Amino acid sequence: MEHEAEEPKAYYPRPSSAGPERCIRQMVYAARNEIPKPLSGRAVEVFSDGHIHQMTTEDRLRKSAFEVHSVEMGVDIPGIFHWMPEGLRYCKACDKDVPYRDLHAHLDFLFDDVLGVTRLCDVKGLSTYGYEALCKGEIPLDYLTQQSWYLRALQAYNPDIREAVLLVKNKNTSAYMEYRMVYDPAEDSLTVIDRVIHTGEHESVGLVIENITNASLKKFAEIEKHRAAGTLPERQYEHDHWRCSYCSFGKACWSTWVEEHEKLIDDAVLEGEVVDIVKLERQRALEEANAKNDKDQFRAGIKNILKAAGVRQARVGDYIVSWTVGTRKKLNEELLPPGAYQAALEDKPSERLTINRIKKEDEK
Repeated sequence: MEHEAEEPKAYYPRPSSAGPERCIRQMVYAARNEIPKPLSGRAVEVFSDGHIHQMTTEDRLRKSAFEVHSVEMGVDIPGIFHWMPEGLRYCKACDKDVPYRDLHAHLDFLFDDVLGVTRLCDVKGLSTYGYEALCKGEIPLDYLTQQSWYLRALQAYNPDIREAVLLVKNKNTSAYMEYRMVYDPAEDSLTVIDRVIHTGEHESVGLVIENITNASLKKFAEIEKHRAAGTLPERQYEHDHWRCSYCSFGKACWSTWVEEHEKLIDDAVLEGEVVDIVKLERQRALEEANAKNDKDQFRAGIKNILKAAGVRQARVGDYIVSWTVGTRKKLNEELLPPGAYQAALEDKPSERLTINRIKKEDEK
């Protein structure tokens, strides 16, 4: 209820949305002041929960040999978004107005190690799904871009601060992962030095991301061009991607998809690699269909044998075969009030790809 009472946050370029994974089309909708769909109660709790994990992590570090300071410190790069309209926005954290053309952001905190080296630290909380994806090698490009912007801004205050630590916490298990990185302002490049996982595994990464903040400057400039022209960029993700399912503009974004699709060419002739791909797909589809048919016949035969023997579980060679019977919940439309089922239905993006073999003359 508190969230619903808040005004939607106005769009402006910020480090947290500067990365390449953040959907540019979503940001154009925000820049055009489109009305977003309200966040679900679950989403509100997820964001609130993230702040709690950040404070917990800060508290842990304060009890260690590290000195935590400059919490929520504001940093600025004046006039860097020169294409933005003139005007001011209000920063609640600073209690002051900030020009739209300035980068103004608040970092999590800085910390000093026992040797007196100062580093930036940004804390992120992820679900087990997101955390495990990073464990398997996925690179958190958006988080790294955000860190780069903070470091670029910090160096105007202290040129010696070039390193940062991205501390990722698994909110479900409290496992931590740490990325250490260094930003080179002359080359606008970020080098991810190493990574340490909660298991103690230490990995030298050596990943260099060039032109990291300037690339997002181009992205922000493109957003402004679309906003001024009243146009939209191409969709960055497929309709069934998790980002689209969480997006506040998802319904508006995909509402014209059917009409757009109807304008595509439907009598084209394609040659080259796609011919071989279609042939392979048809071959695999036939093999899978035959395999499924065989599997269904085998399973039916096994069940008939169990029924005839009066058995629901048996050891069969090196296997245990179990035959279970139960019930499952299924919607009974007849028990709903009149019109309730139809009222609950809504249009969702859907697509289907069909491939049919062209009949030759002698087959007609």
